[in-house]
Amino acid sequence: PIQGGGRIIGEGCHFIDFIAFLVGSPPVSVSVHALPDMEKYNRDNITMTLTFNDGSLGVVNYLANGDKSFSKEYIEVFCEGKIAILEDFRRLTTVENGNRKVIRSVFRQDKGHRGEWEAFINAVKTNGQPPIPYDHLIDVTQTSFQVMEGLMEKT
Repeated sequence: PIQGGGRIIGEGCHFIDFIAFLVGSPPVSVSVHALPDMEKYNRDNITMTLTFNDGSLGVVNYLANGDKSFSKEYIEVFCEGKIAILEDFRRLTTVENGNRKVIRSVFRQDKGHRGEWEAFINAVKTNGQPPIPYDHLIDVTQTSFQVMEGLMEKT
């Protein structure tokens, strides 16, 4: 918690960011629930439900109490009759009209870090717009704080 704000502010924020990116707007509300953990995990086992203006919902189950052999990052998206499942940023499965397609990254995960740095450097070199708008970054940060506030209110 001292360095980086803890798991939710330091790591969970990336999932809020990812969902807001997919929806194309910031969440308008968030509710949060934590598993009772006797302070063993320091509120690391939580469920966040994000609500968006267009009616979309995003649910983040941020859990530290599972088996380490299971996928660390497992993302499911259901939208307009389509499904996408992303496992550890290595395997993407899409299903549309009964057709399943699987794309695998054999060599490494691609969480977008290199592309992010390249976009940032390009924006600096060309005096262009930041790759991620500041208001998006602020919205995600504020939502992360709201999650922590929600957890504090429940204890």
